Amino acid sequence: MEEAAQHPGRNQLLRYLGAQKGMGVDRGIIAPGTSQREEYLMAQPGDAILLCSDGLHSKVSEAEIKQGILEHVGYPQDAVDALIEKAVEKGERDDITVY
Repeated sequence: MEEAAQHPGRNQLLRYLGAQKGMGVDRGIIAPGTSQREEYLMAQPGDAILLCSDGLHSKVSEAEIKQGILEHVGYPQDAVDALIEKAVEKGERDDITVY
């Protein structure tokens, strides 16, 4: 994780739509709190899934992201807005996408 956070190519797209007829899809996922790749991670009722770009996770730590979500349980748009605001406050100048 430390190397990935500092790697010069960390913000390059690995896959994109439009240039090829087909697209490979990763089904694997890194389970929270681990560095081990799982083939599937089963979502349970009440789970929250956050999708974000490096504009968020390059400036806001995993612990801060988790705290931001927990502070706004039941209000996902408020959590998204707060996380984007935190990234901006920390100096992020790239696009910040959070969903």
